[in-house]
Amino acid sequence: TLSVGLVYTLYVGLVCILSVGLVCTLSVGLVCTLSVGLVCTLLSRSPSPPHERLRSKMTTSTKGHSRSPTRSSSPPNSPSRPTRKKHFIKHRSIISDVFDGKVLSSVQCLTCDRISTRVETFQDLSLPIPSRDHVHMLHQGSLTPQKMGLSACSDVYTGDQGWVTWLWEWIRSWFWGPTVSLHDCLAAFFSADELKGDNMYSCEKCNKLRNGVKYSKVLELPEVLCIHLKRFRHELMFSSKINNYVSFPLEGLDMRPYLHKDCVSQVTSYDLVSVICHHGTAGGGHYTCYSLNCISEQWFEFDDQYVTQVSPETVQNCEAYVLFYNRGVAGVKKECRRNIF
Repeated sequence: TLSVGLVYTLYVGLVCILSVGLVCTLSVGLVCTLSVGLVCTLLSRSPSPPHERLRSKMTTSTKGHSRSPTRSSSPPNSPSRPTRKKHFIKHRSIISDVFDGKVLSSVQCLTCDRISTRVETFQDLSLPIPSRDHVHMLHQGSLTPQKMGLSACSDVYTGDQGWVTWLWEWIRSWFWGPTVSLHDCLAAFFSADELKGDNMYSCEKCNKLRNGVKYSKVLELPEVLCIHLKRFRHELMFSSKINNYVSFPLEGLDMRPYLHKDCVSQVTSYDLVSVICHHGTAGGGHYTCYSLNCISEQWFEFDDQYVTQVSPETVQNCEAYVLFYNRGVAGVKKECRRNIF
């Protein structure tokens, strides 16, 4: 009796183990099969890219309007056969409506004087922080070629500056280094860049590598101008941070010296609404932010969970990393006051 019970118990246990293993195996196989089938179904039903859908629509339209079933005997590049233009689909969003601007990038061949242009969309301007020699060249206007008919970015430095102020700035630059302003960074970004040596320009007219000059101008200004200062320098083996102070205006940032003659923007003056600062080194640090309350016209510092009211002088003396300028601050202030009061 004991032997029969023991055999029966071992048999039932073995059957249970085999049953559980079989169920697990079937379950895993079923899940894998369903997953593969679902992925295949989704892939087969996923919509084609926009350009593929556009191409299929154009093909269908062409077939529907064809008058003869026979194909044309003219070659694809024949003058009698019109070439098909490329269709670009522009996607809009609240981000693009607020931050999108346009610049016209031009490259001139110094051999045949051919100028090739291209319109580019930007959402922020990444500006370099110029050195002392670079700032001096910018103030002299030597980085803008006169033969191309461009207005020198040094026009922004002209003003009623007395000899005492000039002498003080000159002495200060020798002891504490040059005072780099935001206009210096903008002038360095929009100044002409020579293409020579290993960075020569491939001219389509000359069909050779030629020395060239690259420059850009603003075609359309955004509603909110985002300016990023390149404070981090990444070399092959190490990274470093540029801690130079860059002065910037709280109101009245004039962008007219950097506009193209065909610029469509009517308002060219910007007011500061927010600043992002980085504290630390290239290896690590901490971010804080200053923002303007358009209702009370007060500046506030945001440091993690702490919010503190600060003076405009504190904002102007900070080490800015990213700046946000709005060209409609006066209108925003009036609208906010009208909605509240």
